[in-house]
Amino acid sequence: MVCKGIRIAVIFALVAVLAFVAGCGGGYYSVSVSVSVTPPSATFYGGQTQQFTASVANSCNQAVTWTIAPAGTGTISLSGLYTAPATISTQQTVTVTATSQTNTTASASATITLLSLSPSNTKKTRTITFPTPTSPVTYGVSPITLSATANSGLPVTFSVLSGPGTILGNTLTITGVGTVVVAANQAGNTNYAAAAQVTQNVVVNQAALTITASSPTVTYGAAVPAITPLYSGWVNGQSSSSLITQPTCTTAYTPTSAAGSSPSTSCSGAVDANYAISYVTGTVTVIAAPSYTLAASPASLSVAQGGSGTSTITATGVNGFTGSVTLAASGLPSRSTCSNHCDCQEWLRSASCKCPSDA
Repeated sequence: MVCKGIRIAVIFALVAVLAFVAGCGGGYYSVSVSVSVTPPSATFYGGQTQQFTASVANSCNQAVTWTIAPAGTGTISLSGLYTAPATISTQQTVTVTATSQTNTTASASATITLLSLSPSNTKKTRTITFPTPTSPVTYGVSPITLSATANSGLPVTFSVLSGPGTILGNTLTITGVGTVVVAANQAGNTNYAAAAQVTQNVVVNQAALTITASSPTVTYGAAVPAITPLYSGWVNGQSSSSLITQPTCTTAYTPTSAAGSSPSTSCSGAVDANYAISYVTGTVTVIAAPSYTLAASPASLSVAQGGSGTSTITATGVNGFTGSVTLAASGLPSRSTCSNHCDCQEWLRSASCKCPSDA
C-alpha cells in the first residue's frame, strides 16, 4: 500500500509540470498576464487617425480585442487603427482599450482627446506671404519663377486659377495675352490649419510684330509683281502660320507706271491676339526698258563725184542693253556704195558688222 501511494504522488507531480509547460500552446497560464498600449495618449481633430499597438506579457498569444468608449466617438479596426469622427462639435475624451484574448481579465487603455475647431479651440492659424511677381510682362517673356512662404514653415504650392499660363512646380509659363491669376496654397497638417489662399495677378501685354511690304524692281511695262509680307518680331519660335488671319498685300503699280517712278506697296489685315501689329510700306522701282542711242560724227558728209568720206556712228547701250545693232545706209546716189567698219564691242557685233578678230 505504501508503494501505491508513492506512485500516485509521482503522477500528480507530473501532471502539474505538464500543466505549467502547456501554458503557451494549450491556453493555460501559470503567471499573471499583462497588457500595455502604445501610445498611451493622443490628441486629434475630426477625421484624423492613429495606429495603436498592444503588447501582451507572459503569454504566447499576443492577440487582443480593441474597443472604444463611449460608443460613437470614432472607430477602431481589428489591428488597432483608430479614426476620429469626421465632425467634432465639442471637446471629448475617448478611451481605447486592448483586452488579451488569452486572459480577458487583462487589459490596458489609452486616452484620446478629441478637439473641435471652434474659436476657443483651433489649430494654430497660419498665413502665406506671396510677393507680387513681375507685372506687366510682354508675351514671349521667359518662364517666371514664383516664390512664397508660410509662417508655419510648411511647403506652399502654386496653381493657375485663370488666364493664359501653366504652372510646373514654382515656374509660371506664359501662353498668351491677358491676365493670369496665380494662387498660393498651404494645406496645413495636424498642428496647423490650412493657410488662407493668396492670389497674385500677372498682366501679359501683346508682343510687337512689324509687317513690311516687299519692294521689287520691274522694267517699264512689266506685269504687276507679287507683293509679299516681311515679318519682324516673332517670339516663342512662332511664324506667320500662327496668324489667325494672313495679311493682304497690294501695290499702286500698273504696267503703265512711268519709268523712274516709285509706286507704293503695302500690307494690311493680319490678325493675331498675341501681337500688336504695325505695318511699313514699300515701293516698286520702275526702270526703263533696255535700249541704245546712236550718234554720228560728222552728222553729215559732202562727197565729190568719185571721192569717199567717213562718218563714225557710235551706239551706246542704255539700261543694260545686250542686243546687237545692224547698221545700214539708204538714199545713196546712183552707183555709190557704203561699207561698215565696226567698233569691236561684244554687244555691237552682228552678222552685218564684223570685227577683224571675227574673220
